[in-house]
Amino acid sequence: MFLAIILISIFASSELELFVPSFPSIQSEFQISPFAMQLTLSLNFIAYCIFSLFVGSFSDKYDRRLIINVSLLVCLIGSIICVLTTKEYYILLIGRMLQGIGIAAPSVLSPVVISDVYEEKKKQSSLIGIMHSAMASSAILSPVVGSYVNIHFGWKANFIILLILNVFALIFSFLFIPSSKSKSNTLEKISYMGLLKSSNVLLLVIALSCIISCYLVFSGISPILYVNNFNVKQSDFGFHICAMSIAFALLSGFGGNIIKRFGYYKCLRFGIMICIVHLICLIPIIILNVSNPYLITACIIISSFGVVFPINIGFPVAINLIQDAKGKTAALLTAVRLLQTSFGLWCVSLLHNGTIIPLGIYILISMTVAICIFIFLLKRQKEIFQE
Repeated sequence: MFLAIILISIFASSELELFVPSFPSIQSEFQISPFAMQLTLSLNFIAYCIFSLFVGSFSDKYDRRLIINVSLLVCLIGSIICVLTTKEYYILLIGRMLQGIGIAAPSVLSPVVISDVYEEKKKQSSLIGIMHSAMASSAILSPVVGSYVNIHFGWKANFIILLILNVFALIFSFLFIPSSKSKSNTLEKISYMGLLKSSNVLLLVIALSCIISCYLVFSGISPILYVNNFNVKQSDFGFHICAMSIAFALLSGFGGNIIKRFGYYKCLRFGIMICIVHLICLIPIIILNVSNPYLITACIIISSFGVVFPINIGFPVAINLIQDAKGKTAALLTAVRLLQTSFGLWCVSLLHNGTIIPLGIYILISMTVAICIFIFLLKRQKEIFQE
């Protein structure tokens, strides 16, 4: 079962990252503007965000395995359309939208399936950590592979790779993901507004979204900042991104064993302390307007080590707070994370002035909010982290 989850997670991560290096080739072939080119991302992103909420609702009433399989089938149709596109650009956009719709359920429900199969929270944290490690590793390798494939075989070859991954993900899901159906009519009993009335769910959703959006916003802005403003060579920029991603992937992979040994409470406290160290390093970088990419990367690597425990502990805790609304909670986490990341990218892009200041301030504010929430929960709601 877990091998199927890993494969689905790798596919979900690659669905966005793999074809990004093909942008110039696609833009040249279809003779479109940069704005039109970005629609392949934005429409996919919007479809993913909206359908995540529908997936959450239906997964709490119907068989999660069925929902994942149907979604992967929709994604497969989108992948086939992308591969077969020849002249009409709008057809490629339709394919990308279907991929966004189809990838929603596998992305949202993978941690939920883990929590359904394994009741022990430490086991859930361990497996979710490995899942995040696989996703981070895929995010590292996908642009490298996508760039090589695009240069030697053309942009369609990247969509063929996604199509192949999609087929394997669907087969493994059909064979190994267990059926799971909610025992109660959750779709009628618990709405998203009702879910938000749980203060613990709301606080964990905000905290996790703040932490994850920091990394995603940094990943979105750093290519422009490093290459255009800090004069980092494109060949060297990969080193900075890989260093940060590898730090997160390695600790996520081994984090489960650390959590098993020391427990939720100690690991969370350790993660929060590392995040505080990260902020202490970040403040002078902002104030002094540091433009040394190695110092900035080192600061972000510190945060990569710190956020692993809040993320890998926070996810299973949040999902299990309301047993009959696991799907909705996972969907809410996904939707809020995507919306906050979009808002963060918009704000930092709007205020971008060629310095680290706008990006640094966003990370500082978001990380501070997340740290404060986790400290509050550890002091006032300690029982939710009981193992």
